[in-house]
Amino acid sequence: MSSGLVPVRPGGVLRRTRTAILDGAQRCIERDGVRRTTMGEVALEAGVAKATLYNHFHTKDEVLAALVQARAVALAATCVGLLDATGPAGHGRPPDLAAAVAGATQALSESRALRRVADEEPAVLARLAAPSEGPAWTALRSSVVQVLEAAAAPAGEEAVALVLRHLLSHLLWPAQEADAQRAAQLLERSLRAGDPAAAEREPSPGVQGDGSAAAPGGLATGVRDAVAAAVTADPGAEVAVSVPSGLGWPV
Repeated sequence: MSSGLVPVRPGGVLRRTRTAILDGAQRCIERDGVRRTTMGEVALEAGVAKATLYNHFHTKDEVLAALVQARAVALAATCVGLLDATGPAGHGRPPDLAAAVAGATQALSESRALRRVADEEPAVLARLAAPSEGPAWTALRSSVVQVLEAAAAPAGEEAVALVLRHLLSHLLWPAQEADAQRAAQLLERSLRAGDPAAAEREPSPGVQGDGSAAAPGGLATGVRDAVAAAVTADPGAEVAVSVPSGLGWPV
């Protein structure tokens, strides 16, 4: 006779334990910051034995990298879902990448753990935000590629770097919601202005006076043309404020 018990798969247990550890680490960082968070506190907050914690992660840096990686993957999934929900149907128009980017920047701005690190431990944030070839940055780049491809936007190295600069700048200089939305719109227009296929789908910020599309000149030209178009459309707009909040790092 069956006992009625569902067999526990080791892989599922490992995933749940890892998730509990990362959630505990995030709560520790929210409460104490990175420097004052210890492996012992992470284990206690996660409700696991220290030996169990060390079976998953050998150092606090490994915990931080895994936390960044997990949150990047989750945020990318949220953005892709938002693209699916807001992408205009028909008329050959691409999904609303600006809405997804604005949602991502808002999520970063509202992260209590990130805000604590940014406000109290900028040196730690600078180290975490420095591009590298580690697993966390691999996950970040892959997540951005996933979102750009879902938005039918350019997803090359230059485009990925521009989006990452945009997102990371909001950790150091959070923008108000309206500014974040305008910056995200400029970012999308800049990306699509450097995409020859986008120029065929709809007029780009590089449209010339006779209505013909200017030849794409890459993302750097796209940023310039997007800003110029914004100023032309609304000379009183505070573009100088909106652009640094999301596009303040050089391409």
